[in-house]
Amino acid sequence: MLYNVSYKRGDVMPPKTKYTKDEIAKEALEIIRENGYDSLNARSLASRLKISTMPLFHSYENMEEIKKAAVQMGVERYNKYMSDAMSSDEPFKNVGKAYISFAQEEPELFRMFFMTPTSKIAGLSDTDPNTEKVTHIVSEMLDGNRDAGGRLLFEMWIFVHGIAALSVTGKRVFTDEERAEITSSVFRRLKGETQ
Repeated sequence: MLYNVSYKRGDVMPPKTKYTKDEIAKEALEIIRENGYDSLNARSLASRLKISTMPLFHSYENMEEIKKAAVQMGVERYNKYMSDAMSSDEPFKNVGKAYISFAQEEPELFRMFFMTPTSKIAGLSDTDPNTEKVTHIVSEMLDGNRDAGGRLLFEMWIFVHGIAALSVTGKRVFTDEERAEITSSVFRRLKGETQ
């Protein structure tokens, strides 16, 4: 108890933290991935790390800061799916497949990003940073027609989001072949309608 009084007055150095900020954020992300965003709190994180809640706040100001760091790591994971798809030989089609794959492989992150009001998620933006890149790719496929590219992207996203939602809710899981076939078929139909 004497140590705590001295520490609060600033007479001694704070105890050395067992985990770095990055390690804490990674474990917070794992809680979200396993049980959803709402399951992340100081108690669940401390329990996972086998520490009391106090050391969490030697590294972070508050739980909101921890959540933002974990969400950012989740965004980076999602962006990896998208950037891999965009650097492929068929970027537009593969972005759709990657979106569905992300839903199937990371259902809790997908729910957090795309099936929860953005205002409820610490540090999450309404804007997907990949949208501009994909719109450019689609516009180039349509001879530079940006309006048609944006419309095609939006219509394809509505369709692909439906498939992803079916996957994440467990209504239907799609194989790699089905994802490829469905996205190719819809893309051809939508592209034909926009030209």
